[in-house]
Amino acid sequence: LVYARLFLGDLVSVVVVTQLRPNSDTRSQGNGELWFGLGNLDDRQHCIAILGSIKYFTRCIKQCIIQCMEKDEGSVRKAILETAVAAIREATRPEQITVRRIVAAAGVNQNAINYYFGSKENLIREAVRMIIVLHYRERGISPGSSGQGVFGNLVRICDFLFAEPIAARLALSSELAVSGAGESLTSETMAALAGLMRAARPGDSPEETAFRVWMMVAVIHQFLLRPEGSQEWLGKDPAEKGARDGLLARLCDLAGVSGQ
Repeated sequence: LVYARLFLGDLVSVVVVTQLRPNSDTRSQGNGELWFGLGNLDDRQHCIAILGSIKYFTRCIKQCIIQCMEKDEGSVRKAILETAVAAIREATRPEQITVRRIVAAAGVNQNAINYYFGSKENLIREAVRMIIVLHYRERGISPGSSGQGVFGNLVRICDFLFAEPIAARLALSSELAVSGAGESLTSETMAALAGLMRAARPGDSPEETAFRVWMMVAVIHQFLLRPEGSQEWLGKDPAEKGARDGLLARLCDLAGVSGQ
């Protein structure tokens, strides 16, 4: 955009001034009439008025080009994001989701990921956010709505995690890649659960609330990452919704909130 502004700047004005300069062979009036039909260019005020109009016209052209470039940049970013979303939802293993695969499908080069998103981790986080929206929309759940209380939210969270396991695992892997620094879907989930926990147990200290929420999220991560552990230790398969909801109810009871 900077180069576009500098290049276009007064380009038209420069061309016009070059053409309007009088020379030894032809009078300026003749030049003006020959090239532009602008009338008598020996009149200084007339020339100033013409150049003012040209400068306004140049500004309009610059603005149109800048708007087109910005629109094109938005289209490229959207294409990359939508490509990542489609790739994640179609994948059967997290290892299948690579930067090379995404940029090839989107028709851009690898530098575009850092340019538009800052990092692969940021792209994955935004893609998972979009997948969450799509997941709920496909089930007729309004954006921003939540389940009933702590238990209802845990059920909704786990339903998403097991319906979109690749997206869930990639989100966790991206958080591990940056050691949990910066924004994360886990932190956002914990903050939302903490608000519900405070409403359910208003007498708890902030430390107690944080510990209960931490315990719940840690168990959910175990459900997702090591479901065989749940089968081994608890005799329940969290991949089965009935068994999973039962485990979540017991978890809520242990945390001191209603498990229904």
